[in-house]
Amino acid sequence: FGYDLPNAPYAQSEMECSQKYVVRSSSVAKKLEILASAPIGTLLHFDGHIMLFLGMNDGVPYCISSTGSIAVKNGESLDLLNTNTIMLNSLTDTLRIDGLTWLEHVDAILIP
Repeated sequence: FGYDLPNAPYAQSEMECSQKYVVRSSSVAKKLEILASAPIGTLLHFDGHIMLFLGMNDGVPYCISSTGSIAVKNGESLDLLNTNTIMLNSLTDTLRIDGLTWLEHVDAILIP
């Protein structure tokens, strides 16, 4: 495809792209607004993780990535579920161990 893709997520987040949005302090609504017009294959980054945006389905953004773990609700608490696989998941429903969604953690949106 003509891309020289670094191995590390941080290096990937620093790649030169046609459009780069640093959304670290942006609201979920702003991130959804950007993703609504982002093409499939857009890179999404949060600390230590990079994902490929797959598009929106009924207003819900989806991604695919190699995932080591996710958080799952267990009553009032959260448990860490080790996944160690490729996952297709919703950015608004998938949680990290701090209880925030993946979309809340997204700090960069990179459009090739």
